[in-house]
Amino acid sequence: MSAEIIKIGSSTDITADYYETYQDAAYGVSDLTSLSGGVTHHFGSRLTAQAHVTNLQSYTPDSVAGDDAAFDIVDRRCKLRCRDAVKITAQHEQNLGSTPDAASPTADAIIAETKIAKDISANIEERLDEGGGNLYNSRVSHKRNGGNAGIQQI
Repeated sequence: MSAEIIKIGSSTDITADYYETYQDAAYGVSDLTSLSGGVTHHFGSRLTAQAHVTNLQSYTPDSVAGDDAAFDIVDRRCKLRCRDAVKITAQHEQNLGSTPDAASPTADAIIAETKIAKDISANIEERLDEGGGNLYNSRVSHKRNGGNAGIQQI
C-alpha cells in the first residue's frame, strides 16, 4: 500500500493511492487491488472541492457472485466550513461498474460535522442510494496525533 500527495501551489493537492491485499481464508482465496487518484482544491479557507476516482478489482474464484469483479467509482464532494467548528459536505458517488451493488451503489450524501472539543468531533450523515435505500449514520470521533484513535458509531 502506498499513498502520494503532490501540492500544486498553496490551494491544490493531487493524491494517488495503491492498495492490494491477498487473503487465503476458510472460504477460499480473495485478491483485491485498488488504484485511486484525486484532486482537491481549496477556495479560500471556507470552501473545498474534491474529485476522486477509484478502480477496484476483485478476484475470488470460489465466490457465489462470480470469479471477477471490477468497479470504477467516481466521488465528488463539496465542503463548506460555515464556522470554525461546523462543516457541511455534499457528496455524489457514482459507481460505473456493471454490478454496482456488490461494491458501492451510486448515492448522494449530506454530512454535517461539528467540533465538540479540540480532538473530538461528531457528525451526522444521510446517504440516499440510487436503488432507493438510504443510510443514516452518526458518530463521535476522537483524534489523537493526527489520526483516528477511535470511532464510536451511535
